[in-house]
Amino acid sequence: MAAVIQREQMSALASDEQRPVRRIATEFGIALLILLLFFFVVFGIMSLYFPIGTSLKGLAQTIGTSVSPTGSKDLFIAGTNNPQIMAIVTELGNKVNVKSANTIAWSKAQLGMALADRDAIQTYAKGRALIEFGGDNYLDIGENSLVVLQGMEADLFVNKLRTFRVEAKGELRGKLQRSSDGLTNLQVALPGADLKMVPGEGEQSPVEFKLAVNKDKSSTLSISKGGAEVMIGGKSVSLGENFGVTIGADGKTLGPVALPARPILKLPVDGNAAYFRKRPPKIRFAWESEKPVSAYRFMLSRDPEFRQLLVDERVKRASFTHGNLKKGEYYWRVHSLTDDIEGMPSEVRKLRMVQDRTPPRLKLQKPPTIIRQPTITLRGKTEPGTKVYIEGTAVRVSAQGVFTHKLSVKPGATLVVVEAVDPAGNIAYATNLLNGKF
Repeated sequence: MAAVIQREQMSALASDEQRPVRRIATEFGIALLILLLFFFVVFGIMSLYFPIGTSLKGLAQTIGTSVSPTGSKDLFIAGTNNPQIMAIVTELGNKVNVKSANTIAWSKAQLGMALADRDAIQTYAKGRALIEFGGDNYLDIGENSLVVLQGMEADLFVNKLRTFRVEAKGELRGKLQRSSDGLTNLQVALPGADLKMVPGEGEQSPVEFKLAVNKDKSSTLSISKGGAEVMIGGKSVSLGENFGVTIGADGKTLGPVALPARPILKLPVDGNAAYFRKRPPKIRFAWESEKPVSAYRFMLSRDPEFRQLLVDERVKRASFTHGNLKKGEYYWRVHSLTDDIEGMPSEVRKLRMVQDRTPPRLKLQKPPTIIRQPTITLRGKTEPGTKVYIEGTAVRVSAQGVFTHKLSVKPGATLVVVEAVDPAGNIAYATNLLNGKF
């Protein structure tokens, strides 16, 4: 009996000893959960204020790479002699982020900010950025593109000459100004071959160009203004204004070939306005080409410089329809495409979308109280561009909004209804009571 009591006392003692252990384990688990929750909150805040761009591994791979098997390209621009600032951000459109070389976080790009060695700039859908390298040299970065700058050593013989490497994906446009010593040049490492472009001798204007790596890893270079000597895989090609060249993924060159002609815009006419009350109408944009082409590039923007792009589509037909344009001003243009070579843009046209919910002004000249003849002329005035109906019959309205209409009058009292409908569909009514006695 004593042994049993002793075992029960020992068991109770062991249980009392285990309680603090379980309590400590529970408290440790709660503390761990709180710590994990804290880290999740911190990472959430960091993700909100520091957007994620291309990974650091991806950025590291871009530096020191000449030819990228993925179809990206390196750009070298010479002509700037500031060892600290390599480029300045001068224009931005939609979402663009930047990352300094000594930071790990991406932040929103700002106008006027300087880009130095190993800085990166990244555009997203419908985004674009313009960076200037000094003088008249610049690079216009298209949407969904990444650019990483890397400073190069100064030329041993010309100290003021500096080159810059830019790793970029997507469409590139730029301007290259010939320097007084003729040393300004552009060098690009393409999937199929290395390319070097130098403005031609005697050219008064800078070279304006477009460069892109296509989906099949071929590349296209087109000159829209000026002329240049282009070295492709060690072979020299003279490329003049409105000419382009294609470099295949295997390094073979096709061209030079003339750029497709500018499309001729048809509808809507320049400066036209489309009116609506609630829902915007469908707008059909139409154009034509003098010669057969492969496709067209239709561009619609909020500004005439096409920095705030809303639509940038490749279409087969010579038309494009948009059904949800809100009130405001829009600008549109079209490029012709021959395979992957893009021609010069068409003229730029302006379109206004006007929302109007106010009925038009309508005023009728009051006729005599008693009509002594079988016909009478009704006169009135409304807003220009408004349609007028008298007793359901359309009436001609002058450019100033003035209208007249001969109306047959019956003996007795007659209520005449005049209806005015403006371009947005707003309606105004006016009535006149005629008393025919004849």
